[in-house]
Amino acid sequence: MERTIAGYYQDDEDHWVADLGCGHAQHVRHNPPARTRPWVLSTEGRAAHLGTALNCVRCDREVPHHVIPAGPVRFYVEFFHAPSDRAHRGGPL
Repeated sequence: MERTIAGYYQDDEDHWVADLGCGHAQHVRHNPPARTRPWVLSTEGRAAHLGTALNCVRCDREVPHHVIPAGPVRFYVEFFHAPSDRAHRGGPL
């Protein structure tokens, strides 16, 4: 299901993660040749892609927001997904 990018943060391994409008999160890596997303490497590039639609696999699978996905994703990504809670993360877009 297509969802828009509402913001960004970096995970524990400094990979960029997009906060989606649905409350889920998705990594947005620049990892050529598998993924070519050079825009994630700059503040301007990330800002230009705010509002861009990404496919949310968790929404496709109807995964509730309180379910923690497998992998090294911080627990608050799923539990504290309200926009007011995103502000405490700070840092660049």
